[in-house]
Order: sequence, then structure tokens, then C-alpha cells
Amino acid sequence: NKVIDALLAKLLEVMYEDDIVIDDDERTCNMGLLLIHQFKWMDCPIDSPDIINKLFETVKVLPKHLQRELIQLLPEMIDDSNHEQVGKLLRQFQDSNAHLIGSIIAALANLNILPQTETEIRESLAKGLQAFNFEDLPDVLKFILQSIPKDTAAAVEIISKLRNHVNLPNRSMLLAVDSKGDAINLCAEKLLKVLEAGVHFKKSIADGWIKVINSLTPTSELNLIDIFVLFIAYSLPNNRRVIIKVFKKKSQDYKSITNMLSTCFKDYSQLLPRYLRNILSIADTLTQSTQDIIRDLGCHFYILIFSMNNTNYQQEVIGSLLTHIGSGNRYETDSALSVLRLLAVENLESLKRFAVLILGVMEFIHNLTESQVKALYYILCRIAFSDNCNDSIQDDIHIILRKQLTHSKIKYGDYVLFADCYRLMGVTGGAMAVSCLSSRSSSQQNLSEDNRPPGRDDAIRQATELLELLYKSCEGIPEVAALLYDELADIITDDGIDIKIKTWINELIVTTFQDSYLVDVKELPACDEIPTCLKYGLDNPEDSTIAIIGAFASYDDAEIKGKILSRIKSMTELETELITLLNDCPSCAPLVQKFDLGAFKKLIDIEKPLKIQKARELNMEIFNMLSCGKVTCSILDSGLNTESVTVIDIQPPQLELLLQDLCMKLSVKFKIYSIIPESKKAVEIGKSFVQLIPTICQNLEAIHSSLQTEDENKEVDTASEKDSVILDDAVDGHIVSSYSYLLGCLILFFEWIELQQAESQEMRRDAMSYIASRTNTIDKDTPLSSIHEKCFRYLEKFLPSIPNFICATKFIRLLQAVNAIQKDNVFNSEIATTAIHCLKKSWPDSSNFSKSMYKKQIGFLL
Repeated sequence: NKVIDALLAKLLEVMYEDDIVIDDDERTCNMGLLLIHQFKWMDCPIDSPDIINKLFETVKVLPKHLQRELIQLLPEMIDDSNHEQVGKLLRQFQDSNAHLIGSIIAALANLNILPQTETEIRESLAKGLQAFNFEDLPDVLKFILQSIPKDTAAAVEIISKLRNHVNLPNRSMLLAVDSKGDAINLCAEKLLKVLEAGVHFKKSIADGWIKVINSLTPTSELNLIDIFVLFIAYSLPNNRRVIIKVFKKKSQDYKSITNMLSTCFKDYSQLLPRYLRNILSIADTLTQSTQDIIRDLGCHFYILIFSMNNTNYQQEVIGSLLTHIGSGNRYETDSALSVLRLLAVENLESLKRFAVLILGVMEFIHNLTESQVKALYYILCRIAFSDNCNDSIQDDIHIILRKQLTHSKIKYGDYVLFADCYRLMGVTGGAMAVSCLSSRSSSQQNLSEDNRPPGRDDAIRQATELLELLYKSCEGIPEVAALLYDELADIITDDGIDIKIKTWINELIVTTFQDSYLVDVKELPACDEIPTCLKYGLDNPEDSTIAIIGAFASYDDAEIKGKILSRIKSMTELETELITLLNDCPSCAPLVQKFDLGAFKKLIDIEKPLKIQKARELNMEIFNMLSCGKVTCSILDSGLNTESVTVIDIQPPQLELLLQDLCMKLSVKFKIYSIIPESKKAVEIGKSFVQLIPTICQNLEAIHSSLQTEDENKEVDTASEKDSVILDDAVDGHIVSSYSYLLGCLILFFEWIELQQAESQEMRRDAMSYIASRTNTIDKDTPLSSIHEKCFRYLEKFLPSIPNFICATKFIRLLQAVNAIQKDNVFNSEIATTAIHCLKKSWPDSSNFSKSMYKKQIGFLL
């Protein structure tokens, strides 16, 4: 004890002295550290409680560097029987000395203390985590994880408190104020190694942390450590299925989870390679899902890995994507191609390295759907006709296109593709090649002929030759010609296309397309005996008219609108006649004639009434016809003189057709997420739909009025009734279907994930304002909360006219979507009351439901 007292006294005497030089080599020594190290060489460990207390009193007044050294030596100095006392003293000491936590943890890890004391220390550490430096977190976390019991429930409780204060910092923000990039990386790496050890060697930690992550609502509460825990735990086979379920669940909050993953890859890309196999496996499994949003999350993983700009990682991604393309699963193929399309736009230079691998998919082109063929050509043409690309890739593309456009049939193994199908592929690819060859960058669009970049003239020459070949390949094949004109329409509306190519296409349309197809059909008298082919102008395949309505959708001329309505009417009448005839002849299975590579897909079941699914979407501008009211249509004779004039208005069958197409379009476009190149187009469609909302409301009001019974009739206050759609008095299937589609369109818009983002605030306000203004005066100064309430009140008024249970569930879903726009969900109780009303009511369609469907709808309302 005398020795110890002497050492402590001398330590207090020299504790502030500077280092001294001890030899001719100018080596230095700190007297304080030298004295502290003498405690290690004592004959026996300290076992006196009084001496231990004196040691801690000394530690309190020492400089920081000496405090750290003496604390770390405590386990070597103290007898095992006194470890409990030292542990409690250190636990008290840590509360007011966060800067010494690293040394305290190192000492505690080497002490034999009671479980109760260990628990107290762990809880104290967990509470003080926010006060610790990031550099000390690995040691703190290691102690806490080592002390977690084997019981999963107890682990969940501890981790729930722990994870709120243990996280990887936002490296981008730290570097903005500090240059300690290497220090951050080193500490982050130590932290992850501690996590790896805990997850791998204590099952309760892995299970508990996964349960905590899974329970987080909303997904925005996830942090970077959680993401790394999932990557680490995925290496344990028993955890893989549950981790995939976690990612599937989190994918429903797509923006939050993808933002977190993007931050993870951006700030800590140097820590990810050790988990790359796990991440690729997660991406692979998610991309096999049948749900769009889950597959898109898998694709987001692939894009993030590819963006790391490591050739080996990129090759792994390309290999996985090509495996998905060749899987034979349409969903997987679509998703993989969407990733490659995005890479062809945003990371083209890196993608070029793998052009030969991607070109190999052409060997299996016969297995791809029509839209997939178009996506594949987009990718290959973007690569082949970009600057500084290998000429051999361009040559391969030209050879494939000429082969497709000129041969009458071709054989792939056991598959024989005949002219029509093969040339349709060639037209799709050729049009894409023309677009890529003739596209100009934004910096080139204003250049004169003399300042054109090198090689530009050659590219235009190739594009022109391809156009001539495309036009020649369509001769005598109407389906191929129709597709070509459709593709040319897309090209000519692109502002980035070279003027020479636009001029060539314009001349083609003026000289051939207009003369051959844009003619009026003389209206024949109503007579059942008139053959259908003659009635609708289908009798001459080489000179027949197309129902070309999208091409003139933007025209405001009443005459043009009349012709469009006439064509829409013909479409619905022809479809009705075909369905009637085919249902009367159940053994007849007509050949499916495709307008293009995705034009019409007919699903025929001889045991059920025929349903024809029209997959070709209409132009957004055509939906302005929904509010056109009555228009006149003149029929011209051969001398271009008016022969007759008819008055046409939109009727329930035509209304249903347009609304069905609009609903189908929105259901596809509004499910497009950030990884898809068309996501920007989806935003544009969203803006276009906002402009259609007054028309949507107008039609809802008209149908509402038609469906109400006299005793329930309540006038809906509207801004104007003069342009309302005129409907038949009889309540028929077309009206009910139209009502359902109107509700469906509004649901798709208000549930659209992009609408919830901050950048869509103006779109949200405009949409609700259009609805609220049907019964109220709305101006720019009207508070958003007031607009929201008036919008909800307007929609509530349609409750009495709901025709069936399906529409009732859609109506509740629409109210929920509108309610969710404001975070406080102020109308929850009113929606619940409405749902109860719908559950109590007897609906005419209830008996038509299968038991499972009926339960599903009831479950939704409950």
C-alpha cells in the first residue's frame, strides 16, 4: 500500500509535466505514463476497497491522456474479487465522462461483474449513446451486443432503444464541414465488423434486429445501420426468407426505402463490396416477384450496384439481368429490360463494354413479347449508334434489321418466323435505329449545316436508307404499314430529330399516307343485311380506312371532333357485333390480327361470354372528347362537297370505351417508379389528367343524376350543366361501368406515389381545387386545408347514386385516398361511417360474387 500511495503521490506531482528526452537519439518519455505503467509490475493485485477508491479519486483529477491509460490498466491492477466494485465505480464514472467511454468500455470488457451490474451498465450506455463520439461507438456497441441475452424478446427490447442512437453518419454532410473522410471510413468499418460479429455469433441479435426493422412504420424510420444489418444477416441461410419479406414490405413505401438505399451506396460504397453477393441475391429474388413495386425495388439494387463504376460489379449486374431476360417470365424480363434502358440513358459509356453480351439476346428474340422487342432495340440502338462505339456493333444491328425486313421467313432452331411477324420486329428495330441515328444533342440542335459535327452526314445517310428500306418492306402488308406509320409519328414529334429526317417523313405522309387513308367513308343506310366489311369500310384491305382517332385528338374544330366521334361509334358497334357473333359460335376461334407488336390481345374462353381486351392505348388528348357534347359531322362526296350533315353526341358505349382506355393507361403509367425511363412521362400524364378532372366530375354528375331514383334525387350543384354528357334514361351496363371507371381513374391518381412527393404539391392543389370548385369558389388564396375539406364534401354527395357493391368499395377507397392527402386524416370517422352504411346495404350485385371475392370486398371495408 505504501508503494501505491507513493506512486499516486508522485503521479499527481508530475501529471502536467512535458515529455523529457532520455537519450542522445532524442527519444522522449512521459513521466506520468511511466509511473502508471509501474502498477502492472506490482507483486500482487490490489484488493483493498480503500485503495481502489483512492485510485478513482486520483483518476478524476488527471489529464485526459493519463486518465485513459490508468482506466485501461484497471483489470490488470485489481484482484478478481474486487472487479464488481470497479465495475460499479466505472459505471458511475461514465455518466459524467463521455470522452473517456472508449477506455471505460475496454476496462469493463475485461472485468468479471455480476449480470445485474452488466445490465445496469448496458442500459446506462444505451441512454448515453447520443453523447458519445462516433469514434467510440464501435467499442460501446460491442459491449452492448455482447451483453444481450439469448432471449429474442429481450433482444428486441434492447435493440429498439439502441438503434435510435447508433447509426452511420451522413458522410456527405460531414465532409462538407470536416475533411476526416478516412477517419469516418475507418470507424464505420469497425462498427460494421462489430455488427457482423454480433449477428453471426448470437442468433438473438439477428432475429431481434430483423423484427425491429420489420415493425418500423413508416419506412422513413429506417436508418443506414438497419440496411447494413439486413445485408449482414442475409448471409445466414435461415434469415434469407424473412429478410426478403422485410424488403417486400418496405417496398410499399418506395420513395423512402430507395432514398435510404441510395444514401447507403453513395456515402459508404467502399464498405459494400464485402456484402455484394448478398445484395445481388436480394436483388435477384425481388426481381422475380409478380408485384411491380417489389420488382422495381430489385431493379433499384441493380442500378445502384452498376453505378459503383467497378467493371467486375457491373459485369455481375449485366449477367444477372440477362439471366432474368432469358428466364421466360414476362415480369422478370420486363424489369430487367427496364434497368438496361435506364442504364442506356444514364450510364451509356459503361454499358458499351457489355454490348456483345446484350447483343446475344437477339438469338432469343422470338421468345420476347412485342414491348420487350422494342425495349431491346432501344438499348442496342442507343449503344450501337452512340459516339465512339465499336463499328462492328453497328454492322451487326444493320445486318439483323435488313434480314428481318427483307426475308419472307427465317428459322431459329425449331422456330420459324414468317414475314408478317418478322417484319414487325424489323420495323420496330428500324424505327428505333432511325431515331438514334437522327437524334441531336441539345448542344447540336441550333448548329448550321456548316458546323455539323463529324460523322453527322453519314448518320443521316444511314437513317434515310433505313427509312427507304422500312417503307419498301411494308408493301402489301397492312399490319406492318400501320406499325410503321405509328412509329414514324413518334419520331416526327421528337424535337431532337434532325430536320432532314423530319422532312423525309413529312413528304412520305403527305404523298402516301394522307391520300391512301385520310378519307371519309360514306355513311350507309341502317340495314342488318349490309355485310360488316362493307358497312365499316373493311372490304378493300389495300385501300381501307383506319379508325385513326389519336392523330386528330388535338384539333378543336367541331367538324374534326364529329369525325372522331363517328369513328369511336363505329369501333364500339363493331366490337358489339363481333362479341355477339362469336358468343353465338363458341367453337369459332378467329385468328388474332395484330395492329402492331402490342396492338390487340384477345382472350377467348368458349365457356364464357367473349371478352376482348384492347391493349393499344389512346392518345391523352383524345379524352377531351369526353366533354364535347353534341357536334356535327359532314360527309363529303368525291368532289369534296358536303353531301350530308349529321349530329353526333357521345353515348354510353363510347363513354365506356374512352374511360376504360383512360383507366388502363393510368393503371400502367401511375405504377411506374423512379427506375423506369418513362417515369417523367408518367408525371406529364399526371398533369394532363389534372386538366381532365373537370370533365371527370362533369361525367360523374351526369351519371349521378341518371342513376338516382326520384325519391332520392338530390340536385348536385355544378358550375355549368350545358355541356353535360347526354345519357340514356335507362340504367344500363355501360353507365354502371362508366361510373366504375370514373371512380377508378380518380383512385389511381390520388393513390399515385408521385402525388405524395413534395415536388407534386402544386399538382395536388390543382387537382383538389378543380374538384372543390364544382360547388365552391376557389382562388389562389384559399387555404389548402379548406380546399381539401371542400373536395371531400363534394365527393361525399355521390354516395346516394352508387349502383353496386363494387362501386361502393371503389367509392370508399377514393375517399380514403383523398383523406390521406392531408397527414392528419381528419375524415377517418366519416369514412368509417360510410363504410358501415355500405356494409349494411343490400346490393344488386352481391349474389353474383364468388364467396371469396365477396369476403375480400367485405374485408376491405372492415
